[in-house]
Order: sequence, then structure tokens, then C-alpha cells
Amino acid sequence: MTTSGSSKQTVNIIVLTFFSLLQFFTTRH
Repeated sequence: MTTSGSSKQTVNIIVLTFFSLLQFFTTRH
């Protein structure tokens, strides 16, 4: 278990959440 892999996974989740929220707001507009 490496800390770099863990942080990378967290960043990936944040990016996915950000893009889904962005897409949600764009489609709602």
C-alpha cells in the first residue's frame, strides 16, 4: 500500500465528481 497510489485514487474520484457535477450543471442549463 503506497501513499502515492492512495492519493492518486482520491484525486481521480475528485476529478470524476467534478466533471459529473459540471456535466449536470451544463445539461441543466
